[in-house]
Amino acid sequence: MFNLGKLKFDVARATFGGSFMDSAMSKRMQSTGLPEFHWFIEIDMNEGDFITASDVGELEDLEDDEEIYYESVSPRLYHNNGFRLDVRSWKDIEGLSLKWDSQYNANGEEAGILYVFEHENVTSGTIEFKERSGNKFLVRWKGTANVYWDDEYGEDIPFSFEGEVEFSGVSAHCDNISTLDKLEKVMTDFVNLDEYKCIFYDTYKINTGVSHVWKFGPENTDK
Repeated sequence: MFNLGKLKFDVARATFGGSFMDSAMSKRMQSTGLPEFHWFIEIDMNEGDFITASDVGELEDLEDDEEIYYESVSPRLYHNNGFRLDVRSWKDIEGLSLKWDSQYNANGEEAGILYVFEHENVTSGTIEFKERSGNKFLVRWKGTANVYWDDEYGEDIPFSFEGEVEFSGVSAHCDNISTLDKLEKVMTDFVNLDEYKCIFYDTYKINTGVSHVWKFGPENTDK
C-alpha cells in the first residue's frame, strides 16, 4: 500500500535492481567519466482518486455541504539517478537502511522522485530493506515530497510505502566493453556476477560506434 497524505493507493508493481556503466558511457552521459554502479527502486501505483490541494489536509474537517474535487492519478515513486550501497552481493542488502534529511545526501544522491501530476522531488526519506524472501525484499520507504497541484501551489506532503519489492537483477551499459569476459573483470569491483545469469544482450549504434547492453537475472534466490 502507498499512502500520500491521507490518500491511499494500491501498488501495481514494485521492483529493485542495479545498473552499471563503463567509463566511456559515464563520460557520454556527462557523469564522472569513471565506471559507475547504482541501485534503483521503482514503485508504480494503480490509478486512484486524488483530492485537490485545498482538501488534502482537511478531509476530516469538511462540512457536509462542502464539495470535494477528485482527479484520477497513478502515482509513481522512483529514483532517477540511483544510489550506492557498500555491498557486492545483492543478498547482503537485507537489513540495510538509507536516510536522506534533504533532497540530496552527502554523496549527492537524490532522495527520489515522486510523480503525481509532474515529476517532483522527494525532499526527505528513509528506505529500509527489512527482510528478504527469495528474490523479494520487504521494503519500507517513507518521507516527504514536494507536490505541486498547479503552477502556483505546492507543498511537502508525507508519503509511505511498505510492501514486497522484487529484485529484478542488474544491467550493464558499455560503450567500450564489448565482451562478457571483459565486463566481468570490471564489474567485480561492484557486484559478484557469479550470483547472476545473463538473460539479455543487445547492441545499438551511437555517434562514436556501438554501445552494448547486458541484463543479468539473479540465481539461487532461495539461499
